[in-house]
Amino acid sequence: MGNLDDDSISCKKSSSPRQIDLCAGEDTDVSSDTNSAAVGEGFNNSHRFYAPYIKEFARELRKNQTAQETALWNLLKNNQMGYKFRHQFAIDNKYVADFVCLEKRLIIELDCGQHNSSINDIDRTLYLEKENFRVIRFWNNEIDNNIEGCYEVILREIETPHPNPLPHKGQFGGARECTNLLLTGSGGFIGKNLKSYLQNKYKLLTPRSYELNLIDEQAVKKYFDEHDIDFIIHCGSTGGARGIDDKDSTIEDNLAMVDNILKYKKPNSRVILFGSGAMYDKSRTLHKVKEDEIGTVVPKDLYGKSKMLIAQKIKDRKDVVCLNIFACYGYGEKENRFPSYAINRVLEGKDIEINQNVIFDYLFVEDMQRIVEHFITNIPVSNIINITPTESISLYDIAQIVKTFSDKDIRISIKNPVMNNEYTGDNSRLLSEIENFKFTSIKEGLKKLYTYNQKIELQLI
Repeated sequence: MGNLDDDSISCKKSSSPRQIDLCAGEDTDVSSDTNSAAVGEGFNNSHRFYAPYIKEFARELRKNQTAQETALWNLLKNNQMGYKFRHQFAIDNKYVADFVCLEKRLIIELDCGQHNSSINDIDRTLYLEKENFRVIRFWNNEIDNNIEGCYEVILREIETPHPNPLPHKGQFGGARECTNLLLTGSGGFIGKNLKSYLQNKYKLLTPRSYELNLIDEQAVKKYFDEHDIDFIIHCGSTGGARGIDDKDSTIEDNLAMVDNILKYKKPNSRVILFGSGAMYDKSRTLHKVKEDEIGTVVPKDLYGKSKMLIAQKIKDRKDVVCLNIFACYGYGEKENRFPSYAINRVLEGKDIEINQNVIFDYLFVEDMQRIVEHFITNIPVSNIINITPTESISLYDIAQIVKTFSDKDIRISIKNPVMNNEYTGDNSRLLSEIENFKFTSIKEGLKKLYTYNQKIELQLI
């Protein structure tokens, strides 16, 4: 590119980056009005609450890019500037940036492009600065008339050291200290939702089981030798599926996965494991069971016993935290999971049938994501923690809530009138770790999932 006088470019540090806010604050009421004015092209306000939509939106923007976006992308793509740029990229499932280089924490925006710049500009800028991004902007006519000068400005920004570089590795991690994060079990419900939540914040490694067999010690050693891994979130496991007997090797396999990860990780890398309410023995009533009860009753099922043994194995380690989930619901869960079953029955106008009523601790998947992120960036005092909501709920009450989302005449029936064993965990330890944590109410979470499943039914996702 030719040398040009940079003063001829009116590029400036942006005080109002033009990403589209698709994620409202925690206290925002979920509106069912899908006819309200959209904040961006083809996007109703009802979409803004759901992270799964934002990637579809970004994809649509890439398909319908402006001439100026095409011209600039032709200069940025394929590492032409020495760094990888992404086009129409979702940032933290909240905003869509025109162009972003994650390695340099640099966002480039084009004005008079596809986004609306008049909504929540200050909030967006503050959020992106908090996330350590620099934002620069060009007018469309600058791309049309002086793209070489724009190139020089971008190059200068890339070569200028970031004023607040992200901290690097330290003992057992710390706030934002991990760069490369290994996420196992990314094909499952928990793993998929963590992947979508974390992929714009960290460099994720998400090998599937056919790419990395965690039971194979030599395969794990080779993988860790070949990759510089700062943090591990282990979602992979075998067994525990409803209606399917655990295979005989369940305990051996689940222990081997954890043993191999702990053996070959770097000494200063931290690990998040997922435990289960099953480790307390789900064949009995579990009423707000506490973490110090692990091992007092040995689970009868192999999956629960494997989770108990893993918790006992790591209880004195400072580099591992075990987060125990009793029930988690949300986007992309299996259709036979009760929240989605009840929602889909209502959407189809069919009655809801409950085999046997039971009280659960249902954690909304967005709350799970926020809890996990906290323990990525903070070292816990305790390393075995139940992650359960404060309020428990029965299947019947879930059905009653879901029924209110439709004006259809839906009946709810229970085949077995005897209540099944309660399955709830005490969350005092969690709330001592994350003060003032606000759980999503079951009604709000179900409403979000209802709208998400409704969009799937209408083939809008």
